[in-house]
Amino acid sequence: MTFMTTLPKKAKSIGGKKKSPVMTLKPCADDKTYYRVRLLAFSPTKASGSDRDYPFISKFVHQHWSKHPEKGYPVLDDEITCPVTPYVHVEGNRYDACKVCTLANKYFLTFKESGWKDKDANRKNKEFGRKFQYIVPVYVIQNPNWEGDDNKFKVIIFNDKKFAEEFRKKVERASQTACVFNGVNAVDCCIHVKEEIETANAGQPNERSFKKRVIDKVVFSNKPYDIEAINKETIEAGADGPMGFDFDDEFYTTSTPEEIDAFYRKYCTISNDDIPDEDDVPVYDAAPKAAPAAPAETANAAAKKVPDDDLAALDDLAKDPDDLPPPAPKAPAPAAQSDDINAEDLIASLDI
Repeated sequence: MTFMTTLPKKAKSIGGKKKSPVMTLKPCADDKTYYRVRLLAFSPTKASGSDRDYPFISKFVHQHWSKHPEKGYPVLDDEITCPVTPYVHVEGNRYDACKVCTLANKYFLTFKESGWKDKDANRKNKEFGRKFQYIVPVYVIQNPNWEGDDNKFKVIIFNDKKFAEEFRKKVERASQTACVFNGVNAVDCCIHVKEEIETANAGQPNERSFKKRVIDKVVFSNKPYDIEAINKETIEAGADGPMGFDFDDEFYTTSTPEEIDAFYRKYCTISNDDIPDEDDVPVYDAAPKAAPAAPAETANAAAKKVPDDDLAALDDLAKDPDDLPPPAPKAPAPAAQSDDINAEDLIASLDI
């Protein structure tokens, strides 16, 4: 037993935000600075149940990003594996199996038909379109931009399909002269990153220029050596060992039709949650009655405030009293009542 004087900063028993195993490649300080890693190649563990038969994972994903509420940097909210991914088993045409792809394609056609001017359609096409990932497991020997990654197991994700193929060919060529994988008598993979200005769609109406991080050099060291931290026990321990994550469980994934549908409904459609189930506003077959008119000072003023249908009832009140014909004989009124006609009482009796 050990007594504690402070709360531990990390503890599996209380959960917390999971640390990402992805190493982000940022521009190197100069031409002689490199990311130095040892490539890993291993088959899936039995516990994973994976059928992966290649050291690296090639897949397509759909992602939803938002911004950190305080610091403003991008935050990945959700991700699904697109059925277009080669290792995903799909009945029928895999390109028709993803409604997110279908929606993204519609926005692309809208953008194209607008003469590449509909910026909203272009933005939504990029937001919902599938993204390529080439996932490479590595042991980090040196991250020149953040030493916290050093001597850790990570993955590098390449998003450019053309570059991923070039990288694969370089690994194959290097393997012909030396071992480039794992911890025994192998050489290191050295990667250089720079930032450059790239122009897309040159000469077209939608031409644009932007800054882009590019890997301009991938080479292998020429002195093989051992790394004891890379061993069978480390890899098989996965998330519970020094590796810190299960490669297949984390990245060799598929998404069910239900998960794809949930992603689509949550991020790609307009929510109607703000529309009430029932209408609280009463509906009448006929127009509602007008509100009672305010007391009038004269009969003429009162007549002007009532509907046209009721003006005939007040016609006599609107005339000069001297022009009225003599009233018809009638029974004497009770002494308590007045013979004078009260315009306000008459208006009130009309129920207007």
